[in-house]
Amino acid sequence: MPRHSCHEVHVMQLHDILLLRTSASLHSVSVGAKPLSTGQCAPCRRLYQMYAVKVYEAYITTRLKEKRIIMNKKYLPGELALCIVLIINSLGVCLMAKSGFGISTISSVPFVFNKVFPALSFGTWNYIFQTMLVLTLMILKKAFCFEYIFSFVVGIGFGKMIDVHDAWLALLPNTMALNVLYFALGFLIIGFGIALANRCMLPIIPTDTFPRDMSEILNKPYKYVKTTFDLCCLTTTLVLSIGILHGLHGVGIGTVLCAFITGKTVSMFQEVLDDRVIFYRAVIRPTKPEISGRTV
Repeated sequence: MPRHSCHEVHVMQLHDILLLRTSASLHSVSVGAKPLSTGQCAPCRRLYQMYAVKVYEAYITTRLKEKRIIMNKKYLPGELALCIVLIINSLGVCLMAKSGFGISTISSVPFVFNKVFPALSFGTWNYIFQTMLVLTLMILKKAFCFEYIFSFVVGIGFGKMIDVHDAWLALLPNTMALNVLYFALGFLIIGFGIALANRCMLPIIPTDTFPRDMSEILNKPYKYVKTTFDLCCLTTTLVLSIGILHGLHGVGIGTVLCAFITGKTVSMFQEVLDDRVIFYRAVIRPTKPEISGRTV
């Protein structure tokens, strides 16, 4: 058995106890802490105080960094974020439709149903599709959620904004270069809009709510659930389009591209938002530390 001096024993005790204290609660470490044991020699007490000072300084430095990060973030009301989502996401859908490279995978489902059953308008099939998604979530959660009903109302507003953007975008010219630009802008706008919708703390459009809540139900990363959902929508569109209409309707290279990379793009934008923005409910705005969910 190796033998240790008094200093070595107390230093080892000090190291172990301070590690336990810092892992449990760094608040418990203070310069004037009680000696580790009775009969502690003066050099060991000095070592303890020096070590405690270092740990406490590290704790203060960490807390100051966290506070600085929070203070540097921008605060955005969820209600305003939702209004932005309705405006920009509908614009993104219209830009992609104007490009001629295919609409988004989600919009392609009601679009092709409208072609197969033209008695109902594209907007009506959109509402039916959203209703099916809402009912599916309620069945899986085995509960009636008012949030999903409000989400459906938001979807109606989304449809109205599509009509507004369609009116003025029809005045813009169509060339190959411009069509590529329309598609790229539309895709990025939709990706950012979905990320913003997922963070706004309010009920969002059912087609955006569905993959977000399914990722929680299945306990899977959002980007994988979103990609799977998009691929299911794409498959449904292709089966109906080829099997019944004997052609490709609403599906293009852009639709296939969106099915594979939308989930990853949304996750990227969400990480950017998490680093720079803190969302809150304007109607019940708490203090800033409470908004972030952390005390500073």
